[in-house]
Amino acid sequence: ANDVSMILEADIGIGIFGKEGVRAAQSADYAIHKFKYLWTLVFYHGRYNYIRISELILYFFYKNILFTIPQLFFAFVSDYSAQTVFEDYYISFYNLFFTALPIGAKSLFEKDIDYRMHKDPDKQDDVKSLYPHLYYVGQRSLIFTIPNYVIWTGSGILQSLMVFLVSHFAFDRAIISGDGYNEDLWLVSITRFTAIIVIVNMRLMVTSRWFNGFNLACIFLLSMLLYYAYTWVADS
Repeated sequence: ANDVSMILEADIGIGIFGKEGVRAAQSADYAIHKFKYLWTLVFYHGRYNYIRISELILYFFYKNILFTIPQLFFAFVSDYSAQTVFEDYYISFYNLFFTALPIGAKSLFEKDIDYRMHKDPDKQDDVKSLYPHLYYVGQRSLIFTIPNYVIWTGSGILQSLMVFLVSHFAFDRAIISGDGYNEDLWLVSITRFTAIIVIVNMRLMVTSRWFNGFNLACIFLLSMLLYYAYTWVADS
């Protein structure tokens, strides 16, 4: 009974299935069968979850700032006409399809050190001994901080400004198509959107510590290739 009260009062309660019953485990946020699993839960999964969730939130702010700020800049050159710089379906699919899976894969598989890579038990023990020393990352909240938030959002604003200005001045004069006709706003729009898709995926790869086949497939096939395929279909 005392265990249940303490577990309910804790921010995160961990219960252990035992001979005394299962009330503690049923009242807990996490339940384990043996005390030895507590090490894996805290130092392994707990540390990784802090890293993954913190970087997911920072990246989410970054990629949406990079996507939305060009529309704000466009208002200044369009005489506040309420004309959107991106076509409606591109706006809807940006978070729904084009940039969803890469960050989802990173949030599932991101890790910086993993004792399970070594098949030799002695090497596993050597790597395991590092985990308590590395746990300070979450204890001190070194990733999800105000300075990191400012860095991520600031880089998103700066890169969005570069995307807008480069495309604006590069296409300042009339753009002639292969058929000899003047191109319209949507060519500039697709150019900016393509740059954004490439930039957010490259930023994700630069800040990732761990890659596997699923990560790379999400970035190159289910994000960039999917975007190019949709653009080709929508333009045909």
